[in-house]
Amino acid sequence: MKKVYLAALVANALLLGGCGDDTELTGQPTVVEFEPSIQESLSKPTKVKFTLQGTNASVPIANNLLFDTTDGTLNIPTNDTSLSNPLVAVGQMDGWSTSQPISIDFGASLGSNSVSAQSGQSIAYLIEIPKQLTAMTQADLAQASIIPVTVIKSGYKLNVVPTQPLNGGSEFLLAITNSLTDANGETVGMSESYATLKSKQRIYTEGSLASAQQLVQATEAFIAGGTGIDPSTIIYSSWFSTQSVGDTMYATKGIVAQAASKLLAKAGGFSDFWKGTANPNNVDLTNAGAITITSTSDFNTALTGDANVTTFMANDRDGLLGKYAQFQSQFSALFPNSSITANDTNTYVTKGTVKLPYFLETGSDWNTQPFESATPSLAIIQSLLDDETEQVNTIQQLTAANVDYTKLSSTAGVAEELPDLMGITLTKVDGSVADPQRLITRYSPVPAIKSLQDVEFLLFTPEDGVYDNLVIYQHGITSLKEDSYSFAYYLTTQDIAVLAIDAPLHGSRSLDAQRSANADVLAYMNLSYLPVARDNLRQSMMDIIHLRAALALNGQSLVVNPVFTSAYKTGSLTDVSLVGHSLGGIIGTTAFVQANRSLAPPKVIRYSVLATPLS
Repeated sequence: MKKVYLAALVANALLLGGCGDDTELTGQPTVVEFEPSIQESLSKPTKVKFTLQGTNASVPIANNLLFDTTDGTLNIPTNDTSLSNPLVAVGQMDGWSTSQPISIDFGASLGSNSVSAQSGQSIAYLIEIPKQLTAMTQADLAQASIIPVTVIKSGYKLNVVPTQPLNGGSEFLLAITNSLTDANGETVGMSESYATLKSKQRIYTEGSLASAQQLVQATEAFIAGGTGIDPSTIIYSSWFSTQSVGDTMYATKGIVAQAASKLLAKAGGFSDFWKGTANPNNVDLTNAGAITITSTSDFNTALTGDANVTTFMANDRDGLLGKYAQFQSQFSALFPNSSITANDTNTYVTKGTVKLPYFLETGSDWNTQPFESATPSLAIIQSLLDDETEQVNTIQQLTAANVDYTKLSSTAGVAEELPDLMGITLTKVDGSVADPQRLITRYSPVPAIKSLQDVEFLLFTPEDGVYDNLVIYQHGITSLKEDSYSFAYYLTTQDIAVLAIDAPLHGSRSLDAQRSANADVLAYMNLSYLPVARDNLRQSMMDIIHLRAALALNGQSLVVNPVFTSAYKTGSLTDVSLVGHSLGGIIGTTAFVQANRSLAPPKVIRYSVLATPLS
């Protein structure tokens, strides 16, 4: 983990930089007296825990003082540097949570109660600003908006809870005022560290505190301008950025779309992008997205002969299906109108595989290694370009890779140069790798491909092969694609085909009998290594998006099997929808949004039905 110093902000004011021996802050004040209002606040028995130096150094979360200026990730001080440490795991994020309550410790009891979003505004103010604080002007305040919050006092902590999730990749200012009282009804005060930064009579002109003081005073000024409150009543404030949401899926989808266009034009494909360090295992990507049909049979034959039903449903975890021998009869009892018989020929089940890129590990580190980026971090590249010692060396390497470094400061420019950044490794003047960690953030959103998986699918179609719509189905956690046997029959009677795949580490995609969510839910819901758990979800979402891309790439390949007697009515597989249950609903929510996030006007997935996504 990167070392953090609770001291001063660097030029871009994203986070704290080093100072001295880590135990004291530098800078000399011009005046040594605090304002009377600050002196009074310091006399209060209960004060916010905000300390910038010494062994008790503490900064409340969320605060951009706890950012790393080099790579733009969070950096919460901790002695345990293992990725199994949740604080280290959080340190891989590029911003603070959009939904987690903001918790501030006061070191003494505040009592326990909550106030409404409206009355809570006198205690806590949360405003969204249109740009980074260091780029804000007073004119920008017209675009700022106050976020309604509920304030909850619980023991020593004040929890500020936004009434709705915050926007991802956005900037916010928070202020706590002296309207807050402790358990004895006494108003609370500020810490001496905060008083040092707040005071306008103790001005620091140089050293680490000068930057931090300028930041806090700017924060208070913009909060006062946006809310109309008296800045002297503020006992604590912070500026924080929320983490990016969906950037990885969107950027990866964009590269996949370019690769697919090359495939369709027979002018290249996935290997044009996932190369070098973006494809560290030299995976052959020639057939990425290819769909292969292996068998087609009537519904009853497919069900009774399905090896995955035998393996994974023999002892159903919920006891709903019972033994395999009872599955068909219980299914018939649940759906008495299905008329399933040995001669049923109303629904056909086609089995096959689709080649999907896999960004996770499958070896011994399958549950400890999260995604790795296919590109160096743009934040790190920018820090190198800003460094006089590294600048020329970095420009030479980028130019050799056909990257126009002058475009990397704008969103449009980054999108244009991202394909050329994939697979390259930048080194510093001393020969060390510039970005050895390859974290997935908004600054390096596309993951490296580790393998190309033959993902099994089930396709349920009417007997004549004619269907108006196709539905992609995603099952719940610890379940499997064969759940679709329980409902797909009915959809085919309405001329709707059903296409189902397993989520990663489920069913036929289990790595083995032990490394399977069907055997142990923690294989997927990896609570020991939270970044891997996050990326299990990301992989699941990307599978849906890439499956949709594979349908477009393969055109009518799903309906050319001899068992089918006529073509898919629309011919272009444009009517594709999504059904997700439980975990599938969670996966489906993001997959649906990101699949339809505009690269081109038409919807990629027309409709979605997401059942119990929060269960």
